[in-house]
Amino acid sequence: MTDARQQQYARRTSALAVASLVLSILWVVGIGSLLAVLFGHWALADTRDDPAVQGRGMAVAGLVIGYVSLGFTALIMVAYAVGGAS
Repeated sequence: MTDARQQQYARRTSALAVASLVLSILWVVGIGSLLAVLFGHWALADTRDDPAVQGRGMAVAGLVIGYVSLGFTALIMVAYAVGGAS
């Protein structure tokens, strides 16, 4: 009976949540941040739709860091465009 109960409540961590967090930390000049945001949203949908999938915290962290990184990337691009135009 213990094995059946363990199988019933077996949980797994979303690979998309892990990828979102790792890519957001590595921040490969905007591309990694964009992928982190995409993977983070997909991972949140996975954790919401399937109660056996965990990793919501990693997905949220990947989203936050990814969006902040995208914001910095946008600021750098605007500063470069304004500075290069004058």
